[in-house]
Amino acid sequence: MTGARHPNTLAAWMNLALSLAEQGRPDEAVPLLVRIAEAYERTWGAKAPGTFQARPNLALVLGVAGRYAEALDVLETHRRSCAAEVGPAHVATQTAGYRQVTVLRALERFDEAECLLAELLPFAATERLRDSVAAVGLVIRAERGDPQTAVAPLRELVARHGAEGFRELLAAVLLLVGEAGEAAELLGSILAASPDHTRKTLVVRGSLARAYLETGDLDGAEREAGVLLAAGAWPPGHPTPVSAQATLARVAARRGHREEARRGLEAAVVALDAVLGPAHSRTLETAAWLGEV
Repeated sequence: MTGARHPNTLAAWMNLALSLAEQGRPDEAVPLLVRIAEAYERTWGAKAPGTFQARPNLALVLGVAGRYAEALDVLETHRRSCAAEVGPAHVATQTAGYRQVTVLRALERFDEAECLLAELLPFAATERLRDSVAAVGLVIRAERGDPQTAVAPLRELVARHGAEGFRELLAAVLLLVGEAGEAAELLGSILAASPDHTRKTLVVRGSLARAYLETGDLDGAEREAGVLLAAGAWPPGHPTPVSAQATLARVAARRGHREEARRGLEAAVVALDAVLGPAHSRTLETAAWLGEV
């Protein structure tokens, strides 16, 4: 079979859609990926490699667009389909579940995230994967308001594995307990080993900018937030660039530019409210910073 539904043709269209998302144009990529996913499944079946790729890519791009609820729906459908087609222990099923946990954390739907982690844990086949599940559980505990008790066990996991994923999670908790200097060291070590400007490293830069700000390194905070924003990897209203803009506004406030800071934080509160809601901790925290200017 050749033509519009040939796997090579669909793969080319999928690459185009992902390229649009990389340019910060995810809303243009989403309808294209919806059609690609439907074409793969209808033509080649639920078990086809392209089908397994298209749905997670759609969820990824929905996340880039800040359309988190839609991304969760796609991932839930994909995970259930994978469980039915290849079994609950298959890597595709498990990967979809872990991605769901990430989105649930972003939305602070912690009960659902913890329940899903508990569902995934029995299928974690290696010590490292089991420890990764434990690490995410500790960060959820910290994000729920109990960060101090998560620090010591996360340190142990970092000492055991040393991988950047564990270091990034520890850095997130260290920021919550006010240990910004150590968090900056951990995040800097991750960037030193991953100097490219992928979305993953750009997220690290955003956290590093926050850590630098908390330690009083205003130049470092401005530099890292500026790199993230210049990359254009997300549309303007996405929480990741909005948080970087809030960091720059706080830098401006520390330098005495109160009006600039006020404008930046006001815009950040509006954007975070629109995507995450008024009760989300990031919205509330940014509103508190605005109140201090």
